[in-house]
Amino acid sequence: MGVRTAAARLGLGLAAASARWNQKQKVNSFSQFIRRSRSSTLAAAVSGKKWELSKSDSGSELELELNKEKTLYLCFSEISRCDYDEYRAEVIRPIKLSQLLSTTSIDVDDDSMELREAAYKRMKLQMYHTNCSLFGSQILFAGGFKQKSLNALGYAIPSRDICSFDTMDPSPKFQVSSPRKTRIKIKSFPTGKNRVRLGEVDRKLYCLGHNPRFYPGPEIPCEPFEVFDPEDGDDPKWRPLAPPPFINRNTRDFSAAFVEGSNKILGWEGNKPEVFAFDVARPENGWIKSPSRLGGRLPTLSRGAPFFIHHNHPNFGASAGFQLMFAYDPVKAPQIVPVFLMSHNCDSLKPVNKPLRLPDLPYEFLTGELKDVSQTRFKFVHLGEKKVCLILYKFFYPRLYFPEEAYTYWMNEKEMTYNQRNMGSLLLITFEYDINSVNSESSLDIQLRLLGTHRFHYLTKQLRKPNPTCTRDASLAAAYLL
Repeated sequence: MGVRTAAARLGLGLAAASARWNQKQKVNSFSQFIRRSRSSTLAAAVSGKKWELSKSDSGSELELELNKEKTLYLCFSEISRCDYDEYRAEVIRPIKLSQLLSTTSIDVDDDSMELREAAYKRMKLQMYHTNCSLFGSQILFAGGFKQKSLNALGYAIPSRDICSFDTMDPSPKFQVSSPRKTRIKIKSFPTGKNRVRLGEVDRKLYCLGHNPRFYPGPEIPCEPFEVFDPEDGDDPKWRPLAPPPFINRNTRDFSAAFVEGSNKILGWEGNKPEVFAFDVARPENGWIKSPSRLGGRLPTLSRGAPFFIHHNHPNFGASAGFQLMFAYDPVKAPQIVPVFLMSHNCDSLKPVNKPLRLPDLPYEFLTGELKDVSQTRFKFVHLGEKKVCLILYKFFYPRLYFPEEAYTYWMNEKEMTYNQRNMGSLLLITFEYDINSVNSESSLDIQLRLLGTHRFHYLTKQLRKPNPTCTRDASLAAAYLL
C-alpha cells in the first residue's frame, strides 16, 4: 500500500512539474515575441492605455501578467586599481520587477539591500566612452577606446568590439563579436569608434559614432552613421547612411535619442540649439533640421539622452500618437521630474502640467559644489503600463565629502575598509501617471503620483589578495527591463 501511495505521489509530482515546465515554455515563447514585436498594438498595451485593446484581450492580459516576471538589468562600467595596475569591468546586476512593485514605502531612509552580479567581464586594458544599448533580448557594450595602464606609453586605440549579454540564454554570459563569424549575430564595427551611440529601431541596430581628432595618435576615419540589419541576407554587414551634420572631426560630445514608436532618431551636438531628425522609414531624406520650438529646448532639458514613452490615441489618427518625455537635472533641480509632450512628428516640445515632486533625498544623492566629488547619475526606465522608475546612482567614498579632503584620502587609503573603497549606492524611485484627457498635440492633462522608493548598494569585485582593491571610477551605463 505504501509503495502504491508513493508511486501515486511521484506520478502527481511529475505531472505537476511537467505542467509547470510547459507553462514556463509558453510564457518564455510569448515573452520573446513581445520583446521583438514593435507593432502599434503592443506599444499601446505596454504604455498602459487601452484605446485599441479591450480588457478582455487575452494578449494584453498575458503581457501585463508577464510584466510581473520581468527583471530590471542595471549595467555598470567600473575602473578599479590594484597597486599600479588598472582594470576595466563591465558588470550587470539584476533586480526583479516584483521586488520594486511589492511595497509602497516612500521612506528614503529605509535600509539598503545589496545587489548581486549576473555577469562580469574584466580586462586589463582601459576602455573609455563605451556605450550601452539594447537589441532584442541582448544587452550590448560597444565602442570606446583602448588604452594601456597609466604606467605604460601608447596611443589610444578606438575599439571595434561589441560585447553582448543575452538575457534569454539559460546560462547567460558575455560574448564578444568578431569581424566575420560571430555567435551573437552582430558583427564588429568595420573600423574602431571612439564615441558611440547605439539604438534599435524596427529590429535594426543604428550606430552614431566617430573618432575626434584631438586624441593623440594617428587619425582613424570611420563612418559616422551606420545600420546593421541581421536579416540582410546570409552575410549581414554594417552599412553607411547619410552622415549627421552635427558630427565632425572636432566634435567632442553629441547626444542621440531613439524615439519609440516614431521611427525617428534625434541628434545634436552638446548643448547647441540645433536638433536634427532622421526618419528610418525614409533614409533618402537624410538628416532634417528640426524647428526652433524643439531645437531651442531639447538639448538643455536632459543631461544625456532623453527618455520617451510613446502613446497611441484616436485623436491623432490610427497610426499616429505622441511621446511623453521625462527629464531630470541632479544639479539644478534634484527634487522634481518635469514632463513634456512631444508631437508625433518630433517637431515640438511643450511642458505638461506641474512636475512630479520627489521626496527629500538622502545627503549623498544631493549634488553641489561642495557636497561630494562625483555627480549623481540617473536613468529612467519604463516599467510597463504607466509606471516609471527613476534610478539615482552614486559611487563615492564615505570619508571624501569635500575636495579639500582628497589629499587626506589618498594618504589613508590603505587604512580604509574594503567597503569604504568600493561601494556604490542607488536610490530607485517609482511613480505612476494617468492621462486624463488629450485634446490635441498642444493640450494634454496628466496626473503623477509616487509609488515607492528602494535603496540598494553593491560592492565591486576584489581583484586579488592581499593587495588592496580601490575602485577609481564607476558609472551606471544603462538600465533595461526585460
